[in-house]
Amino acid sequence: MKYFVFLLLYLTIPGTKLIAQEDSDENQFVEWIVRNAREIKTVNPDEGFEDLRHLKAVLRDVKVVGLGESTHGTSEFFKMKHRLLRFLVQEMNYTRFYLEASMSRCRYINDYVLYGKGNADSATLIQGFVPWRVEEVRDMIEWIRTYNKSATEEKKVSFYGIDLQINDLAWEQLKEFYKIVKEKKVTELANLQQKADSAAIQSNNLNSQSKGAILFGAIHKEIMGIVDDIVMNQGEYEYKVGKENYQRNLMNIKLIAQQAESYKNLMVNFRDYYMAQNVLHLQNQGGDDTKGVVWAHNGHISKGWTTMGSFLAEIMGKKYYAIGFDFFSGSFQSRNKDINNTSHNWDIIPLGAPPAKSLPWYLNKAGHENFFIDFRFTGIENLKAFSKSYPMHSVGSMYSASWPQVYPEKLTDYDGLIFIRNSTPAKNFSRKGMKPF
Repeated sequence: MKYFVFLLLYLTIPGTKLIAQEDSDENQFVEWIVRNAREIKTVNPDEGFEDLRHLKAVLRDVKVVGLGESTHGTSEFFKMKHRLLRFLVQEMNYTRFYLEASMSRCRYINDYVLYGKGNADSATLIQGFVPWRVEEVRDMIEWIRTYNKSATEEKKVSFYGIDLQINDLAWEQLKEFYKIVKEKKVTELANLQQKADSAAIQSNNLNSQSKGAILFGAIHKEIMGIVDDIVMNQGEYEYKVGKENYQRNLMNIKLIAQQAESYKNLMVNFRDYYMAQNVLHLQNQGGDDTKGVVWAHNGHISKGWTTMGSFLAEIMGKKYYAIGFDFFSGSFQSRNKDINNTSHNWDIIPLGAPPAKSLPWYLNKAGHENFFIDFRFTGIENLKAFSKSYPMHSVGSMYSASWPQVYPEKLTDYDGLIFIRNSTPAKNFSRKGMKPF
């Protein structure tokens, strides 16, 4: 009797009811995770698909799948995304792969995987983004090439960059184009390229981004003048160079204009907006039945505020499905700002267990080393956890011990999530004397 009275008094003390409710909500969330987690038996791309076949129902009506990563240097993320790509290609007829990398440079990779031009090492390097100059990505590119050798024409996988950064090859192709259609503009283009290159260097330095914005702002009008020239003279230019050459260089100047627009205004996330536009452009080229896979950081594929994923979801609705990736503990590769602010040599970063009540802290309670969990079809509407934000790991292309390693995100920013308990660093490959880009 005394215990009952004490419990009754305890629950009527201000704040204790709230604590009891939070404990109940937390328990319900953990129970939901345990109940809905679908174990991933392996991240090895060479294994079969038995533990992935349930994704056929989840992704039945999806045309674009976003595959994220909470670090740009976790081997298990890359291997698992490679494995998922194989599943989506071989089991669900996906035929396009989109990488968060330079569109103009990734044309080399597309030529390699479709026609065997060049080599895998150069293909892995040329995309221009240091995190993906690793064995795991090279192995994926090599698999696409091998698969395409025996695939029928309609099932071959094309490889595209979707990013508007690193436009050196776009500029070179554009100057060659103008040598044919209007040679007097080549000098003007060369001068404009020098200004754009200077602006890009400043924009990619954390300490001089505002200077880069000013420089891009100063040349934006000139760049748009080139856009107008190519668009308004389509008939003549297309007649002189052919449709394919014309369309490629129209895209080249659009990429250059996208870069200038994105970096002249630091307060608006135009980069994600234009990456979404580039995905949609490539999807449209393939036709109504085209299905593609997007590989990018969680911060891009998520449906959070002004992300690439949010724009894709707004336009495509349920035909876009965002899969986030997170881990519990371990280590990963990252450019370490604390060692050298300018070096492209990456460091191995160890991270212990995440903070209590963070999302990976909860996910670790599922009892599996690795698993997938769907947020779209698993009764989340009655779960209070989905109205809250939870800290998730988020490390981009640079790391500093002084920066937060977890950031709050809503579960509704994703349609599903893959959890990897132990992260290990991605593996740099031998460049065989090649000069890094």
